[in-house]
Amino acid sequence: MSDAPPASFKQWWKKSDDGMKEARTVTRDLLLTLRKNQVDEAKKPDAGLDQVVREQKEKKERVYAQAAKHMDVISTAYDCVSNVEKALTNTSDSIVQLTHELYKGQANIQINDTRQELREKRPTSENFKDSLSDALSSEHKILSSNRDELRALKQDGKDIIAKLQDQRVKLSSHTGERRVGMLRDIGSLNEKVTMVPEGDNSDGNNSPKKHPGPDIKDNKSLDTEGDGVIKECLDLLDRFNKHRAKTLDTCERCQAKREEAKFRTEETLVKRVEQMCNRREDLEKQLRDVKAAIVKGERELEASYRKLSPADTAKAEKLAADKALLEKLQEVRASLTQDVKDKTAALEIDNNCKRINAAKAGMEKLKKDFPMLQRSSSAGSLQASNKSNKWRSTGNSMNNMSTASTVSPKGAGDSKSLKTAGMGLSQ
Repeated sequence: MSDAPPASFKQWWKKSDDGMKEARTVTRDLLLTLRKNQVDEAKKPDAGLDQVVREQKEKKERVYAQAAKHMDVISTAYDCVSNVEKALTNTSDSIVQLTHELYKGQANIQINDTRQELREKRPTSENFKDSLSDALSSEHKILSSNRDELRALKQDGKDIIAKLQDQRVKLSSHTGERRVGMLRDIGSLNEKVTMVPEGDNSDGNNSPKKHPGPDIKDNKSLDTEGDGVIKECLDLLDRFNKHRAKTLDTCERCQAKREEAKFRTEETLVKRVEQMCNRREDLEKQLRDVKAAIVKGERELEASYRKLSPADTAKAEKLAADKALLEKLQEVRASLTQDVKDKTAALEIDNNCKRINAAKAGMEKLKKDFPMLQRSSSAGSLQASNKSNKWRSTGNSMNNMSTASTVSPKGAGDSKSLKTAGMGLSQ
């Protein structure tokens, strides 16, 4: 612009008009720009804040977003802990049920073992593998199989309980870490933020600076660990559900198999005792007939020998043959007598098997494992036997004294014994 004076009034006037016109245009443009900035800042609430406040707000949003994520995981972990507590209770109940079923099966095994041991003492002629032996062997096999299966399930349940307890500790620890982290992050929002003075250019510029503080970030390692803990807990709960269902099914199935085997054994034992009774009755009846035939044969052979003429050789040979037949019948009588004794012994053993229960079988096992118990019981029975013998001898002496006082002096010199005399008096 030239500093020379205007040449005319018109030029002077135009110069003033141009200055005012330019001033109005620049003023209008500036006001429009400021108005537009205000409109833009109104659309974005954060745009109206300064940098420090904006950073604090962003930090608060990040912290609360992370806190919401923490609360979701904590809520899931709390549900898992509740399910773990229920699983612990139910698994303990499963172990109790398995233990009870094991005790019942073990009682039946002891009864079975005691019966087999008793039947091993049968006479040689009766000690063979009969239907009852097959039933006892089958029952023992079923009970042993049930016992192994129940023991495996019980051990698996103990392992599940140990892992559930460890998992509960992990969940509690992880939940605590998340709560502590959440409180730490929220507490960091209260940290003071200071500005570097405008005139301080120690860092090379005049922009505001914050004092160093904790950096709020998403804890990826904690999230990864949380996902692993939750997944492990869910897998363990699924294992518990399978174990619980298998326990209930196994207990019911083992009980049914045990009762079925027990019923079959008891039924076979009853049939065996009935069979032995019938066989012994048949043998005793036949033995009575044999004895009667022997008595008759002896009497008639003795009479025939008295009537036999020395010259009658044919009759002598006939009587000799009859005597040989009688001797053979006596051998048969001895064999039948021994057979009846064996049958009686075997029948008594089978009857003892019927009387065996869990208490008696357990006592027999204790006596076998601890011989001192058997020795003490034997001493007690010996004392009782001595006491009964003492009273018996006292009673016999009193009876003899009363019998002697009732016998006449004349009968005392006869050849009859004191017992015979007493019998005669009683008649």
